[in-house]
Order: sequence, then structure tokens, then C-alpha cells
Amino acid sequence: MARLLKTETKWAKPVHAARIAAVLTFGLSQALTAGTAHAQARPSGPAAPSGAPDGPHGKWGLVAGAGAFVTPNYSGDDNYRVLALPFIRVSHGDKFWASVPEGANYKLYEKGPLTLSAKAGIAFPRDEDNGSLFGVSGGGSTELLGLGDLGASIELGGAASYDLGPVSLSAGLRRGVGGHGAWVGDASLSFTKVFKTPGPPIAMILTPNIKFGDADLTQSYYGITAEQSLTAGLPEFRTDGGIYSAGVNALTFIPTSRKSAFIIFGSVRELVGDAADSPLIRERGASTQAAIGLFWVKAFGQDARRAKDLIAGGGF
Repeated sequence: MARLLKTETKWAKPVHAARIAAVLTFGLSQALTAGTAHAQARPSGPAAPSGAPDGPHGKWGLVAGAGAFVTPNYSGDDNYRVLALPFIRVSHGDKFWASVPEGANYKLYEKGPLTLSAKAGIAFPRDEDNGSLFGVSGGGSTELLGLGDLGASIELGGAASYDLGPVSLSAGLRRGVGGHGAWVGDASLSFTKVFKTPGPPIAMILTPNIKFGDADLTQSYYGITAEQSLTAGLPEFRTDGGIYSAGVNALTFIPTSRKSAFIIFGSVRELVGDAADSPLIRERGASTQAAIGLFWVKAFGQDARRAKDLIAGGGF
């Protein structure tokens, strides 16, 4: 499965449900990739290559699952809620992959460790009533009332990654059309480690990352206009562009069969710069954000074959 660039999905109703799934997918893809390499290093008998076609639809892959996540109500909030989230992702060969959180991605160039990809995604709308389709407990925050709704944005751009085996570097830049209409980007450094066990191997991924955007982006989510100041009761606040978030994600991939696994995910990030100085964060939230979740996923098609490589590599 292709290594994927994590996306920062701007959805504050509830906090970044789509972004959460994107992070999980990135970790899953890394774990499968690491597992494939591990299996190749420890052959367990004759087997077809993980990317070999299996019938007319052999190059198609599907990862589906669901889980629960504990996370702030919106980016910068100090109150938390529990979300129940489904997840579906499709892929074709190693060129194309798509899901709601990741958007549609197409690999344009690959030479050695360097990969360049085109991307079209969506930043979901932020509603001031902070409603949640996936919330099962908590939530119901009124802290966004008076700030108005922010529409969805189609984000178009690209990503680059540099794979050094257990270490990979990634960066992306996108421009929003509609909604925030801003430039947004991210950069990360991922460390993958596969641990041998008496059963299937366990993959762990640690990913320090930063998020950045222009003044239009930070103003959309953390700024307070004169009109919003009157309706929301917060001081007027103008933002500049730059890095607005820095943090680290930790993910553990635990196979439960040759095609399925539990994923345990946790993250801690700190809003920085104008995002941290925003009256919305200082008076109603917190700059330190944490999240934890548990998901179960199952792979089909080409992704199932790659998952089997991971399990075989551990002697399951």
C-alpha cells in the first residue's frame, strides 16, 4: 500500500473526524509496507508477490472498518467527546488511492525513495452549532456560536515523500477552493518499527508533524472579525500565516488475522503562534490537544495480499 501524506482536515464539528481517519490510514499503509518488507526479508515459502494480480480485479484494494475516538469537540477546545467512526478506502495498484479523509490521490512520479503525487481533497465545513453525526457522548458545545458557519473547501495540490526504509519524510501543499480558500500544508517525519512476536508481528509508528497555512487559513479558524466580536463576545483578533500546530502521533498495528487488525492511535499536539494566541483558544479552549482511539479494519483485494505478507513475516 502506498505511503500516504497525512492531511489536516479542517472540521471543527466534531473535531477533525475525517482527519482522524486519514491519520489511521497513513499508519495502516506504513504498517502494511513495513510488513511486506519484513516478509520479504524472512520468506515463509513460495508465494505470489504482494502486488500480483488476482483475477480481472486483482489490482483493486479495499480497507474497511470502524472504531471509537476520544477527541476535543473542535480544534482548540478543552472539552472532549466520543466519536464512532466508519472508514472505507479504495486503491488501485500503487498509483491511486482514495477515501473521504484522504481525498483522491494519484502518483505522478517515483524514482528510488522519492515519490510525487497529485491530490484533490475536501476540508469539511465548520458549523457554529458544533453538531456531530458521529458523536455518541459529550459534545454539544456552544463556544462557536456567533462565529458563523465556514463552508466546505475543495483542496487541490500535491505531496512529496522520501522513503528511507523505517524512516520516511513527507510534505504537502494544497489550495482551497471555496470555504477557507487558503493555502494549507503539512510536513512529517515517520519512524516505523516492526516487532517480532510468537504470533503476528506488531508494527509501531511514531510521527512528529507540523501544520502550516497562510493568513486566510488561520483567520478562518482562529481569527475573530469585528462582526464576530459583537456576536460571539470575543475580542477582535487578526492572524498571520505560518506554522499553527506541532505535535506527534503514535500508532500501534496489531494483526488479528491474515487480513485484519486492531489499530490503537494516540496523539498530542500544541497549537502555536496566532492559533494559540486566539481569544477563542485562550478564553474558551486550550492550546494542548490530545486524542486516543481504537479501530478495527479489514483488508480486501490487493490490500489483503499485502496484509498477508505482514502476517507471514511474523510466522503467524
